[in-house]
Amino acid sequence: MKKITNYVLMITTFVLLSFVHLSASAQCTYNIKLYDTWGDGWNGGMVDVLVNGSVVVDNATLASGTGPATFNFTVNNGDMVTTDYTAGSWSSENYYQIYNATNVMVYSTPAGNTPWDLLPPGITAACPPPVGDVVGHVYNGDGVPIAGAEVGIEGGSFRITDAAGAYTFLGLPAGPNELYATKEGWNTIYETVTVISSNTVTLDFTLTKPSLTVNPLMFDEILNPNEYLTKFLGMLNIGDGPAGWTAEVVYPEAYVVNNINEVESMDFAQMSQSNNAFGDNSHLSFQMNEEDGTRGLLDCPEGSVFGNAPVGSNNGYTSDAGVGYFCYQQYSASGNFNTVTFWSVV
Repeated sequence: MKKITNYVLMITTFVLLSFVHLSASAQCTYNIKLYDTWGDGWNGGMVDVLVNGSVVVDNATLASGTGPATFNFTVNNGDMVTTDYTAGSWSSENYYQIYNATNVMVYSTPAGNTPWDLLPPGITAACPPPVGDVVGHVYNGDGVPIAGAEVGIEGGSFRITDAAGAYTFLGLPAGPNELYATKEGWNTIYETVTVISSNTVTLDFTLTKPSLTVNPLMFDEILNPNEYLTKFLGMLNIGDGPAGWTAEVVYPEAYVVNNINEVESMDFAQMSQSNNAFGDNSHLSFQMNEEDGTRGLLDCPEGSVFGNAPVGSNNGYTSDAGVGYFCYQQYSASGNFNTVTFWSVV
């Protein structure tokens, strides 16, 4: 019973290992070429080719002439390739060479000597990754070819379509490949194509193009505190592809009079008024119990707009500094201040 259990375990392990090996391997074709230096063939000599110990080319020989006589055999990545040579007459005239899938010689016996066996570990087969080709065209929504479009592999190489909208990719890895097509003013399209080893597949792209109409193109509004914008603009995409857009609110330019941001800090709570502190000819009053305070300058014109709601009717302050008249809004507070910020409107 113990022997049967071990036998079953051995078979199971072998099957699993074989499955993993086959699923990870790439297959390709090698060949062996036979030559004779005298030109009368191998005179009864022959050679076997073994892959992982199994004969895949049996009793290969050169019947006559100098050769080569070529014999193909199939290998997988990592296979062990060995040979078994049997000498005939004039064996020193015989020699052979082994070539890989890209026709590069990977082993040779020397001419002028009797060939020897290629013993384990022999040579290790290395197959190039399988590749295929992709061709196609780029069209617009009406089926018209688009010249100058870019077709590429994300993070890799790309092609530019010709006058007929055509492109060609050679030697792409077999299996799924993601390609894109794009051109300025058109939506970028992504497609996945399955490349077939040693074959050509066709992949066409159809690019879409948005076309936005906007009405009105702009409008200019002045809003009072707590007032909402009620106008709207309309946008219509009359193209055949999606469109993206952004909007920006442009605020009036803020003015700084005589570098008021550089004024030294002051204790405004201890002052009844401040003259020239915020630029030449500027005047701020803190005596708010009087109708006009001590301003002596212009009231804010009717309809002036402030960043915050006015504190009271006697709230407007102006400056006749060089850039013109400004209206300032007072902020009610108490205690000592290091910074005072005003919103202004010309």
